Amino acid sequence: MTKKTSLAKQNRSQNSGGVMPDPIKIITTLVKFCHQLKSSSTKYDNQEKLFIVFLYLWLTHQLDVIGAKRNGEVQIEIPDCIKVTAEAECKAHTFRNVKYGNRSWTEYAQFYHTKSDEKIYRWQPIPPSLHHIFNPFLSKMSYGTPWLTQKDKNNLFELINSKWSKPERIKGFPSAVKKSFFKYFTHCVLIDNYLRTIAKNVLLPVDKLHHESASDYQDLPSGQIRAQIFQAQERFLSRLVKQANTLGWGELLIFFRSIKNNNAPRSQRYKSKVHLLNVIDTNNIPDALKSQSIRHEYHHTSYDDAREISIKEEITVGSIRMIEEHVVADGFKRLEEEIITAKPTQSATLATHIDYYNLCTNHLALLFILLSGARPHHAISIEKRRSFNNQQVCIKDKGRLRLLFLGDYLKQQVEHYLVLQQALISRLPKAVHSELLWYLLDHNGNPTALSAQSVKIFMHARMPNNEPYMLRHRFCQCALTCITPVTLTNHQIDRLMGHSSYGEHLGSDHLFPASIRQTSAFLNTLPVRFNLKEIKYV
Repeated sequence: MTKKTSLAKQNRSQNSGGVMPDPIKIITTLVKFCHQLKSSSTKYDNQEKLFIVFLYLWLTHQLDVIGAKRNGEVQIEIPDCIKVTAEAECKAHTFRNVKYGNRSWTEYAQFYHTKSDEKIYRWQPIPPSLHHIFNPFLSKMSYGTPWLTQKDKNNLFELINSKWSKPERIKGFPSAVKKSFFKYFTHCVLIDNYLRTIAKNVLLPVDKLHHESASDYQDLPSGQIRAQIFQAQERFLSRLVKQANTLGWGELLIFFRSIKNNNAPRSQRYKSKVHLLNVIDTNNIPDALKSQSIRHEYHHTSYDDAREISIKEEITVGSIRMIEEHVVADGFKRLEEEIITAKPTQSATLATHIDYYNLCTNHLALLFILLSGARPHHAISIEKRRSFNNQQVCIKDKGRLRLLFLGDYLKQQVEHYLVLQQALISRLPKAVHSELLWYLLDHNGNPTALSAQSVKIFMHARMPNNEPYMLRHRFCQCALTCITPVTLTNHQIDRLMGHSSYGEHLGSDHLFPASIRQTSAFLNTLPVRFNLKEIKYV
């Protein structure tokens, strides 16, 4: 395998829709950790605390950086995990139990990556597969006290970095190397085709994302982000639980809960078994956590004689260049009226016809950006030789070819425009030669290619304080929020937006008929969404 082929394969394996990590290898490695923790019971007094902190670090993508060294010194240490009250501020590594109706649920602080230097944390519900472990543990912990002493941290650090042995029962089963095991949730986040890019951007730092700029084109409210993370983490855990239950390894995935009598002999301190695998009763999951948006991020405030429960305001994460749908719809409506009003009669001068033609050309260019997601700084028109029945076209995008699909409405408008173009060319004194499907004409009849600046000026005059690139942002947001008649996956959105790494662009990926039908179904929803009307330019 050549270096380029290997790089292309690696890029595809990290993209949305790739193959999930082998659950047998991951669950085998987790059994090894449990075995190592229990076999060292004479050394590690706080099995429950060590195991729960380990699960938290694993779930939140921190295990692979714990103990990272630079210049011989440890840069990141095991953090202090602390229980706080329901009214306390959400800060790093804090946990709380909060009521959803009459059900108590554990939440932890999730950091939100933003372009500003502001550190934002929001409460994130623990996934159901871990709730039966975290909730009882948190209930008995004291407020404001770190769970682990420095001795406990040293023990956990040593445990994480020691060699884990297999119990006799699982010898012969393959296990994952520690590096892959630690990054299990990171790999799952990258590959999950239904966890939206904004949620991925919250979970992972920018340097770990597969397409770094993809999240700049979308936005989501924090309620939807919380719900997506909650559901995704449960998907990643449930596939491991299912595999462990299939293999009958329930008794291997246990740890011991400490009893309150610390004066008892060490051999008697561990009497209560805690099973990592637990049958989840969906009826015990609060209805608020089952929705597509966990909007109710409760905040408790205590007064002298009362306690008030309020709902913390949502934040929006993502694009800062988003143009509202109604602004786009109103702008194109005014442009349609301008075209109808400016349509010249047969007796109008040639200059008037050329001005009208240029107006229609700019209108088509804006439609092209809005309805295809093309980058206006790279391609504002289509080369004739790369247009295939005006339905599938190729454009030059960042130095390489990119395939675009045109919806039925845009194809129709292109055909109406070409009728206008031929009618005008027949009136010009000399032939017009251009490689582009649409272009501007000066008053001498010479063709001129559209430029990003000319289209920007044209749009500014009709939609003040907005620019063509914002239409590309709106296109992406429409793809993200489209529900009927089709919901697009992350891979399909990335494909529409032209977000690709080496090995994922034209000539290296494959488009199946079913995927093309879904893409076309989405594109055909856009004219209705923006209330675009058919315009016969002639």
